[in-house]
Amino acid sequence: IGTEEQCFYPGLEIRNLNWLDNQPAPESELGVQIRYRSLDVPATVRSTDKSSIVLEFDQPQRAVTPGQSAVFFSGDRVLGGGRIESALDRRELSLKT
Repeated sequence: IGTEEQCFYPGLEIRNLNWLDNQPAPESELGVQIRYRSLDVPATVRSTDKSSIVLEFDQPQRAVTPGQSAVFFSGDRVLGGGRIESALDRRELSLKT
């Protein structure tokens, strides 16, 4: 069993992307909702390609769960979404960017 702190992740990778608008460029800021009925949280795009996007949260998020949906926002406008591939710790995040 780990500590509460080990449940928080600074980033995530999302695949199976579906965009309603143009795919954001690296260093773009957006909101991302990672749980049903949760509020979107601020994040920065660290890398992106046609099949995946890596985001870094402004504040580490609890229980980032692979297999769940993630939805991207700009204000109250939906930009797109995808499936959470993995939660990324600091080391993994630096390797993906």
